[in-house]
Amino acid sequence: MKLRAASIEDMMLYFTWANDPVVRQNSINKSPITLENHIGWFSKKIEDHQTLFLIFEEDGSNIGQLRIDFDNEAGEAIINFSIDERERGKGFGTKMLLLAHEHYQALGFKLAFTGYVQLLNKASSKAFEKSGFELQKEHKLINGDPYLEYRK
Repeated sequence: MKLRAASIEDMMLYFTWANDPVVRQNSINKSPITLENHIGWFSKKIEDHQTLFLIFEEDGSNIGQLRIDFDNEAGEAIINFSIDERERGKGFGTKMLLLAHEHYQALGFKLAFTGYVQLLNKASSKAFEKSGFELQKEHKLINGDPYLEYRK
């Protein structure tokens, strides 16, 4: 598996992944994303120096994405990741988290690497645990839903 920085050309790939029903179900914002909103959001975020977009590939196929939003005030780099529906259940989440963390460190970043996982999202929790993240808090409420906080 390899990773690459996402570009503006990846906008529609991200749009498709973001509107996957499982991704929406496990997201903080559960509403479907309109193309108009996505274009504005993605165009702004891809240029934001406080955000890092990564795409993971294996054997020429796009496996998934991982976004890192830097929050210097909170002292953390917040992770958001998703895997293409055809690639789920193959252990790619763990590989993506490990590769992203190595890349993050190689770039010299020092903020805590933090992920929030919806309580019922067992696959993501397993990926965080297998890649060396430690459970920090249980049942942190975000928009009324319980989330687990993982940190590395």
